[in-house]
Order: sequence, then C-alpha cells, then structure tokens
Amino acid sequence: MADLRAAVNEVDHQLAGLSGEALLESRASHKEQLTVLWCIYHIVEHFAMHTGQILSMTKTLVGELTPAARD
Repeated sequence: MADLRAAVNEVDHQLAGLSGEALLESRASHKEQLTVLWCIYHIVEHFAMHTGQILSMTKTLVGELTPAARD
C-alpha cells in the first residue's frame, strides 16, 4: 500500500503541474492523435477498473460481503 500511495502521490504532483495548454496538446498513439487530457482520462479509467477488480477479488478471498449481499 505504501508503494501505491507513493505512486499516486507522484502522479498527483505531476498532474498538478500541467497547464491547460499542455492538456490540450496532441500526442501520437498508434495511428491517431489524442490530447494529453484524453490520455490522462483513459489511464485514470483503466486504473479505476483494475482497482475495482483487486477490491472485488480481495473481498472474495477474505469472505467479506458487500452491504447489499448481507441483507
């Protein structure tokens, strides 16, 4: 968890330093041009999806049910 927190803090620091102009710059990705903002959004979405998977698997392994499943 400490490594994950450190990585997220570093990302937060880097993102805070981006200007509006930088967010709108284009980058080449395969055969298309994407804005930096779109790339960040896509990475956050991907990170959130995997975080949800990890939480779900962990809850299954430790036997914790969601509040709705307990009712």
